[in-house]
Amino acid sequence: MFLVSRSGSRYRDIAENPADGLMLIVIGQEEQRFPQDAIPTSEWGCHRRIHDTDLHENYPCILHAHPTEVIALSLSKAYTDSSTLSAYLASLLPELPLYLSEGIVATNYALPGSNDLASISAKSFMDKKALIWQGHGLVCRGKNPDEALDYMEIINKAARLHFLADK
Repeated sequence: MFLVSRSGSRYRDIAENPADGLMLIVIGQEEQRFPQDAIPTSEWGCHRRIHDTDLHENYPCILHAHPTEVIALSLSKAYTDSSTLSAYLASLLPELPLYLSEGIVATNYALPGSNDLASISAKSFMDKKALIWQGHGLVCRGKNPDEALDYMEIINKAARLHFLADK
């Protein structure tokens, strides 16, 4: 079972009225949606493929957001390959490797909600907890929402430091 945001919902409204912004998807032989007429976020296919890579079910929570600093970082010259970016962000924020020792995945651009984005995500997210979708946003996974949000905050802080340090 997955708790998913509905297409067109706004996170700022979900806190006040979760039933209007969230839905439940039950996976069996077929997908069942509750409420039945609800449409999941356009990123549902990507999120589902990421869950499918978690063979040992270590990370039942996936959070996807659009932090401005992370998106800007993904469009900057500092955004190169995953290992170079991870090392660079760790040099800006020394505690980053304490939480994300395996590093951060840096993907190339793919259309949001597309099969290309889902394939790139599933292929590159196997042993990581954080993935930056170039020009789009950040995906983090953890044992619970707090852990996934911690990873998001750490990465966004490092991205913000990039711009404050003016390197």
